[in-house]
Amino acid sequence: DHQVRLTKKRSRNPDNWKRNIKKLAKNNGEEYVSESRSIVKSKVLKALCVNCRYSCSSNISLEIREKIRTKFWEMGDKNRQHESVVRHAVQISPKNVKKKVKFQQ
Repeated sequence: DHQVRLTKKRSRNPDNWKRNIKKLAKNNGEEYVSESRSIVKSKVLKALCVNCRYSCSSNISLEIREKIRTKFWEMGDKNRQHESVVRHAVQISPKNVKKKVKFQQ
């Protein structure tokens, strides 16, 4: 694996570039510095919703929520994260469909 360098030109190392480090931290849900140089905090679980009409707190335990969060952010790739959400989400059609009314003048 040892490469022989024939030139003195500096070789590229994209893993050490600031924008790639920031992108990786953002995709992993870690703390990073934004373009406007403000610190964006890491992603953490929010408190359980108690008054939710879907009764989330009784359906999903804290351990399962934590497991879902860690698996999601460990993917580290936006496309894989999006595919995961699409794969696990259930599409529900609306109960009432509003019809558009055209006014004639």
